[in-house]
Amino acid sequence: MFGRKQRRIDELEKVATGLQSMLAKLGGERGEVARERAALLHIRRQIDDAREELAPLEDSLKVQRSGVFRYHHPLSSSSEYQTHLDLAQREMAELIKEGAAVEGGSECTFNGSVGQGGGLVEDWSMLMLRAYNAEAENCLLMVRASSGRVALKRLERAADDVNRLGARLGLKISPRYSALRTYELELTVDHLRKKLEERKRRAA
Repeated sequence: MFGRKQRRIDELEKVATGLQSMLAKLGGERGEVARERAALLHIRRQIDDAREELAPLEDSLKVQRSGVFRYHHPLSSSSEYQTHLDLAQREMAELIKEGAAVEGGSECTFNGSVGQGGGLVEDWSMLMLRAYNAEAENCLLMVRASSGRVALKRLERAADDVNRLGARLGLKISPRYSALRTYELELTVDHLRKKLEERKRRAA
């Protein structure tokens, strides 16, 4: 869907460019100019509408590229916890979209170029985020009621390891993003423990 919409925008842009060129050539032919100008405005509106439709898809693609995927979360069957989970995940997605999930690297240069340095920082930030998110989601999928402390320690070590990889470029996982992933895991552990207690009560 993303590719089709982008191709449609590119096609409309070509038509709009052609009309703009035609308008310049027509000059004083007022009736023809008015008609072509109206057609150009219509196409520009179509381009703007297509871009508006594409924006959420671009954001979603950016979040997916960072290594966050939608899977069956351990809390998804619990309405009591779902609201807290949704809020945390929404804020994590916003941080990724805004480029704020990884901090630092603003003064990085590469081959004497600030532009190349910025590209390197962007690519490295995405790799760091993918590595951290992969470990965070493994923790969520593997955690049990009895292994919460181990899972939280593992997530903390993952952040430390990833931050060491980014240290030479002055990059680190933002404390806010890390706190949200920790909160997500803590919610999951709490939920699993309560379910275990309920099962024990029913069995007693």
